[in-house]
Amino acid sequence: MKQNHLRSLEIIGYSGGGSIAALISDKRNDVLRFVTVAANLDIDEWAKYLNVSPLWGSMNPVINSLRSRFIQQVHLSGSNDTIVPTAVLKNYLIKTEITNPRSLILLDGYTHSCCWHKGWKDMIIKIRSKILSEMQNNVSGFVIDNGSTRGTNLGEK
Repeated sequence: MKQNHLRSLEIIGYSGGGSIAALISDKRNDVLRFVTVAANLDIDEWAKYLNVSPLWGSMNPVINSLRSRFIQQVHLSGSNDTIVPTAVLKNYLIKTEITNPRSLILLDGYTHSCCWHKGWKDMIIKIRSKILSEMQNNVSGFVIDNGSTRGTNLGEK
């Protein structure tokens, strides 16, 4: 980063890579935002949901989130994801006290592996645009809507 004169970075991670993005964001002071896609951000809750043994020795992003809760976050979740369901992500948002989850975007019809590549570049552009608009207008929430995505909030079931 120093060689390119960059002062901040954006980390994007899919599935377990999203967990790593959250963990890295918590340890660095130069992360502007992190974006997760179908990410398991509460591994204990995830293990309970799937009725599998806990992941012993793994760092749980929900526990290791002292700094990252103050970093811009955008979390994409598929409505049909049975591997890492949206409920796990909502638990992360609640436990990390992100009470205004401007960053939770539910994509209708997406599963854990299906469809994430469709329109990815446009989706990232829209996310960045909405974040910039939010910052300029000091708005606390946003919705991305192109016919296949919709924003959500913790009150939504």
